[in-house]
Parts: sequence; structure tokens; C-alpha cells
Amino acid sequence: MTVDAASARVAAVRSVVGRARRGLSPAPFEGARDLPTMLASEEVDLLYLLARDSLGGAGDVVELGTFLGGSTVAIGRGLQDRDEGPGHVRVHTYDTFVQEAWPEFGVAADEDVLPRWERLVGPVRSLVDVHPGRVGGSEPIPLPGGPVDLLFVDLVKHAEAITPVMHDFLARTRPGSVVVHQDMFHWGSPWVLVTVEAMWDRCEFVGHVARASGVLVVTRPLAVSARAVDWGAIAPAAQLSMIDSLAERFTHPTLRGSIDAAAVYLARLHDPTTYRRRLARARAASPGPRVARYLDEIEATDDRGALAPPDHADPVPAS
Repeated sequence: MTVDAASARVAAVRSVVGRARRGLSPAPFEGARDLPTMLASEEVDLLYLLARDSLGGAGDVVELGTFLGGSTVAIGRGLQDRDEGPGHVRVHTYDTFVQEAWPEFGVAADEDVLPRWERLVGPVRSLVDVHPGRVGGSEPIPLPGGPVDLLFVDLVKHAEAITPVMHDFLARTRPGSVVVHQDMFHWGSPWVLVTVEAMWDRCEFVGHVARASGVLVVTRPLAVSARAVDWGAIAPAAQLSMIDSLAERFTHPTLRGSIDAAAVYLARLHDPTTYRRRLARARAASPGPRVARYLDEIEATDDRGALAPPDHADPVPAS
């Protein structure tokens, strides 16, 4: 990809992010505002617009984490609404489909939600190859055979997911591909930030949606860099250093404060002294109300899974 082509691609995706942040009115498709999803409406709009307007070539879409299928529907409807139609683009969806209890969605602990997913995604099901199973688990799962032009990541809820996500999926992107990290600005997923810093010089950050999802465009081949990431080989101090480096790249106080909060949480998992020092420093920085709330949540968490329902969370691994 030439410099001019990369610049044009970044500008096009940045425009999509701006439209999604403003919200689409009317809704992009029937039922878009009634999906059983934890995504904000702006994030639903983002996935729809990226699938409709921003797929750069003949590569596929990978969706890592779908819950009950709201993100799948948004992507599928976007593909259906392209001027040229979906063509040969396939959506590869990965999830265990076995959930913790989410009472607000009527999901019981250990429920297999695949049947519910199948019902919800019915109108776009012909576009989707679904792969039940754990990414990075002991049982192998099929991987995309070709390049990935849109990668939506919403399953890095624990550290062990980092290496397979980098090796098996990010390594399949190419210049022009779009990566959406749904938990980039959530304090409970600091591992995402380490991966973003690791590939920063091969991507361009183009914006955020709902102060949760971070959107990046791949500008240089990153397969070698992605496959070089081995989470187990990165010491906690190095992890924190990488997150600190990433925070320095942001001037927006809430985004930077969110990244700093994630470092506080990561420190809590590893070293009480470092945690207390970082928490005090974050408090002293006079964060806004959102970041202050994040710090309160970190102090209150019992380390059993910041991104899971509080009464049904699994332990968060320390490394």
C-alpha cells in the first residue's frame, strides 16, 4: 500500500468513526436499537458502517466474541447493504457460547446461548461461518484461510487470549485492514493496551466510539510483529511500561486517564506496592468523573473478572 493509499484509507475510516460517534438517525436497519447486546448504539452503528462502507478488498471479517449475536447482525446487515452486495466476503464468528449469568438478558449461568444466537442472526446467517470454542483453548478451531480486512475483538477478557489473538488473527490482517478493539478503553482489559502498543508503529489510531471501542487501520504489514508477541514472556514491569508508553500518545484526558486506570488495575493483579503508588498518582491527577469512577471500581473489585457479572465472575489470571 502506497503512502497516498494509506492516507486515503485512514481518512475514509476516520470519517466512518465520526459518523458512528454522532449516531445514525434513523437507525441503520430495522431492530438496530433493540438488539440484545452490551454494545452501545454507536458501536452497533460503527460495525454496520465499517461492513457497508469500509471493506478494502476481498478479505473476510473476523468477529472475536459475539455474545447473543448483536455485533454479528450489525456486520451482516452492513454487508447486505453494500452497493455491490456481500459478494464473497465471509464473517467468521468465534465464541464459546457458554455464558455466565446475565439476568438483564435472561441468560443463566453456564447456559449454551448458541440457539439464541442462531435465532437472532437468522436474516444474515448465510454470510456467517460460526466456530464455537475457546480461542487459544486445547481444542483446535478453524482459522480464516485468507486475509482479514475487518477484525472485531471483544473477547480479550483475560491475559491468555492475547497470544492466540495476535498469532492467529492480527497476523492475518494486511495494510488497509481495520481493527476494532471493543475493550481498548475499559480498565478491566489492560492486555488489549499491550497489544496496541506492540503494533503501534504499523497501525494508525483513527478514533474511539462510546469511549470504549478503539479503531485502528493497519498501515504496514504486521504479521511478523504480531507473531512475535508472547504474553507469557512479557514481564509485568514490561507490560506496565508498554501501557505507560501508550498513554503518552494520547492527549484526550478521559482516554489517557482510562489507559492509566488500566495500568492501575494491572498493577493490582501483580504487586500491591506498585498498585498503591499508581492509584495514588492517578487520584492526584484530578481525573474527570468518568476516570474517577473507574478508579473507584478498581478499588472495589475483588479481582474475579472486571468484565464479567459481579456475582458470577471467574478469577482473572495474574499473567
